[in-house]
Amino acid sequence: MVVLRHHISMDRSSPKPIKKTDMAKSSKFHYGYVIVFCCCLIMGINIGLVMSCAGIFYKPVSTELGVSVGDFGLYMTFVYLFSTLMLSVAGKLMDRYSARWLLTISSAVLGLVLLAMSRFDAVWHFYVAGAVIGLTLAFLLYLSYPTMVNRWFNSNVGFFIGLCSAASGIGGVIFNPFGGYLIANYGWRTTYLIFGMIVLIVVTPLLALLLRNYPADKGQKAFGEKQSETVKSGVDHTSAIKSPVFYALIVFALLMISVSTLCPFWAH
Repeated sequence: MVVLRHHISMDRSSPKPIKKTDMAKSSKFHYGYVIVFCCCLIMGINIGLVMSCAGIFYKPVSTELGVSVGDFGLYMTFVYLFSTLMLSVAGKLMDRYSARWLLTISSAVLGLVLLAMSRFDAVWHFYVAGAVIGLTLAFLLYLSYPTMVNRWFNSNVGFFIGLCSAASGIGGVIFNPFGGYLIANYGWRTTYLIFGMIVLIVVTPLLALLLRNYPADKGQKAFGEKQSETVKSGVDHTSAIKSPVFYALIVFALLMISVSTLCPFWAH
């Protein structure tokens, strides 16, 4: 009886050993950081090349094509217009289908358009290219990192969204002087060609290889503690697209685009 009591007291006082599997789970690298890296690639390279570097092509391309800078720069209006029109559809596609492959395909199309732009010999070609670029930017620029970060993180969401946004500025700082050097030494056609190859060879394969749609795809949960439930606010998609405010915002965005894009056209 004394021996039995001794064993019982020992069992109560001795702590449970920590399992190695529990330690492995707590120290396991979270794949969300890879997702953020992919979003930074999209913003830093794809958006950095297409949007931040657009201005360095205005003068050389318009000179060779024999058109004004304003006429050539008008293609950016098509970029903004078609990305705006595509946003609602793109949002539905991102929810319904694989974001991984939608972003990969959009990146590939963008790279191919940049390659094609190196061969254009008429200004209307750039207008068509601008429309196609706008369709891809609805996914790459406006939906990529907000969607993916919110799927993979419950905490520090604002920080990671800000980090991805900052990558586009970093890309502009890097690629603007790089593109200017290429144009000065090799011409704008070669520069478009190199830009397209960077998108196709560097970014697109990495997106296909590394991107995943949800944490469950890697056997994980969203990083961080989930915030406590709050009263839902806002408007659902169906009601939003029927609201006059929604279309007023579209008109306002188009007016902003017109001011920034058509000013060169009026100036010339």
